[in-house]
Amino acid sequence: MTEIPKATREEIAKYKDQDLDTLFSIVDLIRSSKESVLYLPGNEVERGQAHFDMWVPLLRHRICKDWNYCAKRNDPDLQDDVTLIAGVADAIASVVIGFPPVLISTILVKKGLTAFCGCRESEMKTAKKGEGIGEQ
Repeated sequence: MTEIPKATREEIAKYKDQDLDTLFSIVDLIRSSKESVLYLPGNEVERGQAHFDMWVPLLRHRICKDWNYCAKRNDPDLQDDVTLIAGVADAIASVVIGFPPVLISTILVKKGLTAFCGCRESEMKTAKKGEGIGEQ
């Protein structure tokens, strides 16, 4: 895997330290600024989640089918969260145009890519307990 630039590592660290509610609030803030609508505080998490949910079919296809996550999830190069988030961000950049791919990939990794893609034990070389950030 290619070296991850320092700026990308810093961006990943910034998002990785946030909880999902905060990340969805950021999605909503970016969405509202791009759509030139009045930003109304109060339902940021729900609006951000709803906007994220619109991408799910495209994200699932790009990550699970095109990028073939289930087959590569035990790749030694993808075992640390920073490298995984960067790899997913590269894979989805054309799907989330106008939004930081690292933000969206961090949400996906925090939610758990194994469940998101519906990976089966037969699709991996060795079983691995838990896969998302903080996933048990």
